[in-house]
Parts: sequence; C-alpha cells; structure tokens
Amino acid sequence: MIMVFILATHNREHNGFIAFRTAVVAYRLVNELRKLVRSDYLYDSLEKEKVKYIKYGFVAIEKNGIEVPQCVVCLDTLSNDALRPTRLQRHLHHHHPELSKKPVEYFCAKRDSLSQMRLDKKGKYNQETAKAVKVSYEIAMLIAKNKKPHTIGENLVKPCIVNAVKILLGDDMAKQFKNISLSDSTVKRRIDELADDIKQQVLEKVKCSPFFAISCDESTDQANCAQLIVYARFIANNTIEEELLFSEPLKTTTKGADVFQAVSQFFEVNGLMWEKLVGVCTDGAPAMLGSRSGFVKMVKSKNPSIFAMHSVIHRQALVAKTLPDDLREDLNFAVEVVNYVKSSALNTRLFAVLCESLNADHMALLYHTELSLAYLADIFEALNSLNLKLQRANANDMAHYDIVQSFIAKISLWNVLLWKLAWLDATIKQYVALRTLNTCPTTFY
Repeated sequence: MIMVFILATHNREHNGFIAFRTAVVAYRLVNELRKLVRSDYLYDSLEKEKVKYIKYGFVAIEKNGIEVPQCVVCLDTLSNDALRPTRLQRHLHHHHPELSKKPVEYFCAKRDSLSQMRLDKKGKYNQETAKAVKVSYEIAMLIAKNKKPHTIGENLVKPCIVNAVKILLGDDMAKQFKNISLSDSTVKRRIDELADDIKQQVLEKVKCSPFFAISCDESTDQANCAQLIVYARFIANNTIEEELLFSEPLKTTTKGADVFQAVSQFFEVNGLMWEKLVGVCTDGAPAMLGSRSGFVKMVKSKNPSIFAMHSVIHRQALVAKTLPDDLREDLNFAVEVVNYVKSSALNTRLFAVLCESLNADHMALLYHTELSLAYLADIFEALNSLNLKLQRANANDMAHYDIVQSFIAKISLWNVLLWKLAWLDATIKQYVALRTLNTCPTTFY
C-alpha cells in the first residue's frame, strides 16, 4: 500500500488527479483482499470445527434453516446448542458406548453413506423427497383406514395420481409424483410404523394418567380365530379419553387364564402398573367372571381394589335370549319366511322383483339365525338404533342409563298410541257399519 501511494505521489507532477485516483482505487482493492482472506480464514475455521464433530460420530446439517448436529449412527438430530464437543461426546458414550473407541475413519465411512440418504440441502435427496415420503405415509394411512389390500397403492392409487397430474400439470410435474413409493412392502412398513407410533402415544398417555380402566372382549372372527380386544380409558389433557390399547389373537383356548396371560404379558412388556388399574369391564361370560379361575379373579389377585362390571350391551343380549312367547312366535315366523325366500335362487329373484315393484329400499335379505335375533338388529330398527347408541365411544353408566330410560319412555308412548289406534280403528269400523246399515233399504213384512 505504501509503495502504491509513493508511486502515485511521484506521478503527481504529470497528472495529480490521475495519481490520486489510482491511490484510492488501490486502497479499496487492498481492503477487499483483506476481507477475502479473513473470510477464507473463518470458513476454514468453521470447516475445521465441523471436522472435529466427526470424531464423536456427528456431522452438521441444516434443518429448517438452522445448523444442527446429526449422529451418523442412530441418525438422531440434537439441538443447535449441542454443537459442543462435550455434548456430542456425552451422546456417543451414553447411546453408543461400544463405538466410543472406533477410529475416525469408521465415522467418516458412516458420514459418506449418510450423505446419500439425509434430507437436508446437502444430501442427495432434497426436500421434495421428504414430501414424497410424507405423502407415502398419508396414502398408507388411508389404505389402512379403508381396509384395502396393500397392493392397491402401487396398482391403482399411484397410476391414478401420475396420470391425473400429467393431464392437468404436464409431464414435468408428473415425474415428481413418480418418486412416491407405494409398493406393497412399503405400504406394510408404513402402516406398521404408524401403528407403532400410535401405540407409543397411547402408552405414554396411559402411563402419565393417575389411574386407568380397561374393557376386554373376546370374539371369533370369520377365520375362526379368537381375537382379544382391550380398550383403555384414562385421563389426558384434563379429559377422559378412550383408546384401543391392544388386540391379540388367542391361539388355543379362550379361558380366563388365557385372557389374563395375554393382558399380563402386555402390561409387563410395556411397563404398565397394576396399581393404577381401577376398573375392568368384561362381557359377563363365565370365563371372565368365574369365582375361582375367572379373568376378574386373577386380575384382583394383582390389585384387590379393582372394581369389576360387565357390559350393558351384553346384558341386552342375555335378555334377548329369553323373549316372551308371543314375541318369539312372531319372530320365528319372520325367520321362516325370510329363510324360505333365501332357500331358492328363484325365490330370491322373485322377491327382488316384488320389492322393486313396491319401491322398497332393500332388494335382498340375509339369513336369520338365533344369533341375529339375540340383538334384534335385523328385525326392529328401534332396537338397532338403541344398540348403536350404547356402542358410542366415551360412554359411561350415566349416559347408558339415560339412553335406556329414554327408550323405555318411548315404548310406553308407543303402547299408548297403539291402544289409541286400536280404539280409533274399532270406532271407525263401527261407524262404517252404522253408515252401511243406515243406507240399506228398509223392507217391511
């Protein structure tokens, strides 16, 4: 800089203005060079600092515009304030103690493989790939909710999306949707991961609740496999919530000991405490309520203060087993009529034509058995509606009591209306008979 200023001063005799301007430009150039050198130094310092992270098994990535450390072993990301050797070393010794003595080359190899799969701006897959993964999870959840086969994602859903986008937005946009992975194995894996995440959330809420209750029911599905379903009711966010706790097939017998073993094993594996269990609701079967080997008896051996009861809906089924003779006779006659129609293909077709001519809402019938009559759902719409109301989520004894009392009041009202209609019908018949008698010609003998 001094030499440039001297040269500019020496040449001032010839052209002072040009010399002074040259000196100013040179001064500015020197300052810019200093800034560049300083920035390169800082950049090298930052890069050297990042290189230090790798010996603890971490690399620095960008997440939501913030630089955070990511473990190359478990792929966990820590907060920005964890970019310190002590915090990184603590993670390595606590979570991966067997790798604490590995050389730097081992973590460098992990870093190189991680750079091909991480979802930051420097990885091979960018944020668009992250969105494609999210879409894959959303579609897998819809497939599970609608109980469709896993192959529908790759065979139907993805081609529909790609073709629709190609027509509406063009080929370039359609190429992005081809990155959505919807193979049957991927959909299965997505559903399993979603189910496991939901399970962990429910378990966390149950563990944080001061107490909880369970409801157990065992039933046989269409494949003759006994399925045990357990619901849990607990306190979360200052409200009472109800969620499916688990479902487990019973491979052999369905005795109370088998049910208790399945529930006890689930409690032990997931760290649930019997001391927090305050209530058990069952279907009232002998296997559940046996005084010696029933499920409730075994549960009370773990916690004697547990309150046990059986479901209101199953009580309705037990009551339906002992119908009055007149009602059972009418229902048996209805069963015979329906089964006669369904016994022949010709009768079924003729019945469908008859229903169509009468503008009926339904054209087909199902076989009626004693199981169907147990709930009376296929015969009486009112009882079917009552049954559905009793099956609502987050219901309790008080709500069930109000629903049942309301239904009893309806029956009383219908009974009064039937008597009034019968009286009115008899009155109308008498009136018609009287009118007929009055209009008849009188004959005198």
